[in-house]
Amino acid sequence: KILASHMHALVRDLYKRFVLAGSYYHEPWVLTREKVKESFFRNANLSSEEDIKRAVHYGRYMVKEMVALEQLKKYRTMKHRYGEKQSLEGLTEQKCLDEEVVSKQAK
Repeated sequence: KILASHMHALVRDLYKRFVLAGSYYHEPWVLTREKVKESFFRNANLSSEEDIKRAVHYGRYMVKEMVALEQLKKYRTMKHRYGEKQSLEGLTEQKCLDEEVVSKQAK
């Protein structure tokens, strides 16, 4: 068993980030925690500072991906609930009108 006192500070911080991001993730925390623990134990034998930093960097990337997926899920849910206020055609027409106004003001 790995004691927290022997854990590198960056690794401990990364685990806390996973805990926070995992609490909002769409999978149950139990499944997410098992995957995270498996990854941490797989890299427990790393000893050089460079290898640890490389693994932590990848871990932070994975945390950002978890957060991004959750934000995308929330965005899609809100879009589904409230719909789009304008159609894409309306946006295109409005953009053309805006460009005409800007070009007239530039002259």
